[in-house]
Amino acid sequence: MLRGIATLAAATAAVLLLTGCAALTASAGDAPVTRENLPEIVASDQQLIELENGVTQEEYRAAFDRFDACMTGAKQPLVGVEEGEYLITYSMLASAYDSGDYDRCYFTEFQRIDEKWQYLNKDNSTANRVYQACLTAMGIPPKESSEDVWAQLLEAGIDPEKCAQSQLP
Repeated sequence: MLRGIATLAAATAAVLLLTGCAALTASAGDAPVTRENLPEIVASDQQLIELENGVTQEEYRAAFDRFDACMTGAKQPLVGVEEGEYLITYSMLASAYDSGDYDRCYFTEFQRIDEKWQYLNKDNSTANRVYQACLTAMGIPPKESSEDVWAQLLEAGIDPEKCAQSQLP
């Protein structure tokens, strides 16, 4: 009996030495990690202030700069950043998504501003310009607004996806 207690004590000591006294944490085997399991990410106060009266180009660029700085701070720098006349385009590594850094930085610093700005400037979007070029190639004078251009495509029986692909270099 004494030998059994000594063996149990030795085994317990070995476990504590190997694992330490750290608190238990959930492992990937406990439950699948999904967006629903993540904590809510809220917009920054600055982003909410910028949304109060619409969004200016200056506010759009400032929000992007905050997003970019957040990603850089998370060691997930954006790549291929290009500032166009209306929109900023960028890419990132898959690890930025996997780590949750993209969601945290984008939703906190840029998402609402980005969506509002793109909506306000949808008539100047790359997609609208591509559709206008497609209509022109088909001999149809394109209208200006994205809604009108979309309606023109549908009225003419043009498949928007095929139209866009036909305009690729």
